[in-house]
Amino acid sequence: MINLRAYVSLKEQVNVFDAFLPKEVVHGQPTVKTILENTRHTPRDLIQAMRRIAEMSRGPIATEREVLAALRNYSVDYMIREIKDELCGLVPQEEAERSLQLLSMCGFPKLWPRLSRNY
Repeated sequence: MINLRAYVSLKEQVNVFDAFLPKEVVHGQPTVKTILENTRHTPRDLIQAMRRIAEMSRGPIATEREVLAALRNYSVDYMIREIKDELCGLVPQEEAERSLQLLSMCGFPKLWPRLSRNY
């Protein structure tokens, strides 16, 4: 799907992951795997992650640092909001917020103050 979107834009066949991204960004792991591990594996999430990478890239090929910064940006500005929206459909809003707060306390202590300002 990403390659199809690139084809429509560029008018030529291209493998976006080979042409515009570094081969790896985390400990020898392929970049595409790193990107997928940071999404919910939905087309919408993958497109959003790739858009963030494109926005953060300063050159024709994204650097490892740009990819990681874009994935962090995607996680904070998009993914957390999406998770909260999904939770709010299942549980009351207060419980959804408490769940995100608990998650942030488990592994993302710097994330919660920023989240609480956005919601």
